[in-house]
Amino acid sequence: MRDRRGSLIVLTVLVLTFFISWISIGLRRSSTELFAAETSFHTYRAIHLAESGLDQVIGNLRTIDGADDLFGGTLAGDTFTIQQPLTVLAPLLYQAQIQGVSGNGRRNIEAVLRVTPLSLFRFAAFGDDGVTLDGANFIDSYDSRTGPYNLVTNSNDEGDVGTNANGAGAIILDGNSLFVNGQLSVGPGVADPESAVTGFDPDQISGDPPVVSRPAYPMPTVQIPEGITCNPLTLNGSVTYTLPSPGTYCFSRLKVESGAILTSTGPVTVYLTESLEFAGNSTVGVVNAPSHFLILMESGTRVTIEGAIEGNAEFYGAMYGPDAEFHIAGNADIYGSIIGNEITVAGSARLHYDEALEDVDILSNEGLVALLAWQELN
Repeated sequence: MRDRRGSLIVLTVLVLTFFISWISIGLRRSSTELFAAETSFHTYRAIHLAESGLDQVIGNLRTIDGADDLFGGTLAGDTFTIQQPLTVLAPLLYQAQIQGVSGNGRRNIEAVLRVTPLSLFRFAAFGDDGVTLDGANFIDSYDSRTGPYNLVTNSNDEGDVGTNANGAGAIILDGNSLFVNGQLSVGPGVADPESAVTGFDPDQISGDPPVVSRPAYPMPTVQIPEGITCNPLTLNGSVTYTLPSPGTYCFSRLKVESGAILTSTGPVTVYLTESLEFAGNSTVGVVNAPSHFLILMESGTRVTIEGAIEGNAEFYGAMYGPDAEFHIAGNADIYGSIIGNEITVAGSARLHYDEALEDVDILSNEGLVALLAWQELN
């Protein structure tokens, strides 16, 4: 009887030992499988974090000035890091390395990207803080590369007007006879873009949709080249003043009085530090090629052009001043582009955006970024 009981005890111990061993093996296997699953999950997530970092690199390169560049990020506790600085392979050609980290997963990628600068002059009129159209204004576009402006044969629908402002009154339309043969653009984050346009009338805008909300339009600073002297220039009466090309010029104050002409023999860049005034019946710029006459106003200098471009004044070119207030009135005709802090177009003034300015990248605020190649690094 005792031998039988002893055998049962031994058998029970053996069975329990077997089951305990089996359970232990199963737990170890489950633990291993769980660790492998977690590692696989984090490794998979890490590559997507690295790709998010690549998206950030593209965003960094898109804005030329780099003021809002980010070199890392956190997503739900995981991170990506962009190696700085980027490797410059050639002008506007970059190599980037990005690491994504999630838990115990790390993935590294390398990419080659090319940047194509975009022209700053992509609007007929753009005011950083706002635009007012206050009269019988007409705004459209044409292409000087195919010939002079003509309402019938060389008039297009790219006469866009924009601003970075995104509140009510960002753009003010206050004229019964005005017409914009293009699209209105307000600042970022506006769910109902039309609400930011005071006096909005869809019959006065040809764009489809007539108003859009777009990302902030960078307004780069303007710096006078070193070694250049800036003197005042006033042109009186029937004087014609021709700037030799190619050339870079600077004037502290530029005044073109009635009947005077300021032009150039080809592409020139004119810098201004104080003031600008074009009187009625004056002509400024290159008639057949507005893209050849660029006026850049120094940042930090408040340039007010109150009633300065008026009468029958004609301007063939592009003007940019991040702090400038432009007032265009009378029967003035602008063939080109006006970019500033605030734009007011009054009277019967007309703006004809020259599409040839899309190729002018002497001053760029954004770039098109092309991903040429990428690979994962070991």
